[in-house]
Amino acid sequence: VSRGVTVRDCTVFGTWAGAYVTHESNDRCAIVGCKAYGCNRGMDLRVRRMQILGNELYGIADPAGIEDGIYLSGDARDLMIADNVIVGWRYGIRGCDSGWFTGSEPSNIVFSGNTIDTINQIGIYLQQTKNNNGFTGVIVESNKISEFDADAIRIEGEFEGAVVRGNSIIASSAPTGYGVRL
Repeated sequence: VSRGVTVRDCTVFGTWAGAYVTHESNDRCAIVGCKAYGCNRGMDLRVRRMQILGNELYGIADPAGIEDGIYLSGDARDLMIADNVIVGWRYGIRGCDSGWFTGSEPSNIVFSGNTIDTINQIGIYLQQTKNNNGFTGVIVESNKISEFDADAIRIEGEFEGAVVRGNSIIASSAPTGYGVRL
């Protein structure tokens, strides 16, 4: 079990699976000021009590791929995802049913001050439909999302008290979706 580990000021180029990946047993970790270029996934976060701060994640923008700037899975909760630059991915930040553990309770996740640009699908996508527990304590605030092809922010499924406020959304020239979709 890794606890209290901080990854700071690292750069990763061209990895297939992911530039920065955590596993379920990690706790109270941080990824700060790191960069990823041309990876299939910028970050794959499966843990609790983590900070993702001030990173730059540049994808390969392949619409057929599974690329995510930041992917939340496992038992993700108590996360601060703030002040990151996420450019050129299929999804900017995504947490969806296929990744949650059965019976998990994703909660207390803050997305704040992120810049998300040139996204082939959705800027911030949170989905919780397979578990009865749903999401609680989700805040999506002060993010700038631009040049997306589907939705800028999509919150789908069972959410209790989610807050979406103060985001700046600039659509691409021909978007097929919505600014904020609940």
